[in-house]
Amino acid sequence: MKAFLAAVLISAATLPAAEPVDVLIIAPHPDDEVIGCTGVILQALEQKKKVAVVVMTNGDGFPKGTAAITGKPRAELKPEDFFKLARLRQKQSYEGIRLVGLKKRDVAFLSYPDGGLAAIYHSDSGVTYRNKHTGKAETYGLIGQDYHSARHGKPASYTKASILGDLAEIIRERSPSEIYVTHELDQHSDHRAAMWFVRDAAGQVGFRGQLFTFIVHGKKLPEGSVRRVQLSPNQLAVKKAAIGVHKIPKVHDHLVDTHAKEAELFWPIKVLP
Repeated sequence: MKAFLAAVLISAATLPAAEPVDVLIIAPHPDDEVIGCTGVILQALEQKKKVAVVVMTNGDGFPKGTAAITGKPRAELKPEDFFKLARLRQKQSYEGIRLVGLKKRDVAFLSYPDGGLAAIYHSDSGVTYRNKHTGKAETYGLIGQDYHSARHGKPASYTKASILGDLAEIIRERSPSEIYVTHELDQHSDHRAAMWFVRDAAGQVGFRGQLFTFIVHGKKLPEGSVRRVQLSPNQLAVKKAAIGVHKIPKVHDHLVDTHAKEAELFWPIKVLP
């Protein structure tokens, strides 16, 4: 048994680098990829471009959603309840990306802590964060392995260095021409931090493509030039369906009405060297 486990770890640790893609979508939570970028994905695929999605968290730090799916008061929620929500949200992401034309292999879950990205970004590089809801201090798998375990044979600690390392590795190996991530003016702290992490990681590896940002939460729009991606009626119908699979009763009942618009707006930002 020990020999078998060792062989598994060696195999996982020597996985080949992923193939390059044209478009890389980086979402803070399961659902942000289709809320912000369904039109981008659909139009890229129509042009025979390769697309990959990275989801930075499992959505496991959401007490309101966890209470809704378990029927428990928030005060009675336990780690296994948050894992149940995270598993549901991963399944929803897989279903959403299937509807837009991608496959399960096109999505990677980094599995860093939902609600903790900003705190980690502002911490010292080696300080480990612990998710107060799950008790976890390192990445973990649910439906499948988390990215770091699948790539390196072991989980990554919840540190700034780990997140930057995973993102830098992905950007370097996938070598996209375009990266999409949430904007730092977004009202959700994870969304702001996602942009900071992606910008910094892209700078570390000398990314020379285009970095586009979008807003999910909030009406304050950035100044400067904006890229508008217009959706056709058929594309809008796909976007409504993809967002719709992320419904959580009494919590995410209005996602489609709020986010399924006829155009997606993006603001380019500079990558820090």
